[in-house]
Amino acid sequence: MAQAVEAYHSVSATEEFRMLERMREDIRNNEVTALNRARREGMQQGMQQGMQQGMQQGMQQGMQQGMQQVFAVLQQQGYDVNLIKSKLPREFA
Repeated sequence: MAQAVEAYHSVSATEEFRMLERMREDIRNNEVTALNRARREGMQQGMQQGMQQGMQQGMQQGMQQGMQQVFAVLQQQGYDVNLIKSKLPREFA
């Protein structure tokens, strides 16, 4: 056992061994960095897509609610709302 430990110490003391260990550590660090970067970019992209979808849905809902209010006011004033809706583009009716 002592010989094995001595052999390990003599090998690990060489410049070539230390260089290989540094290279292995650099590779591990680069992999971790790349994974973290990919994770951040993925999260950022997901957030942007979610915000865009949320804004679109919010605008559509707001437009629908606004049109319902307009139709309610027009109906209260005696206008034929169904006739008005039939003349509007589908997204407004």
